[in-house]
Amino acid sequence: EKRASVLLCVLVCHKKSMLMLKKEVNYQ
Repeated sequence: EKRASVLLCVLVCHKKSMLMLKKEVNYQ
């Protein structure tokens, strides 16, 4: 159960970081 929640958090954090990277790329 804990591992599943951790994986979910990692996925969400990864998506957020990818979105931030895309925004930074768009600004350049």
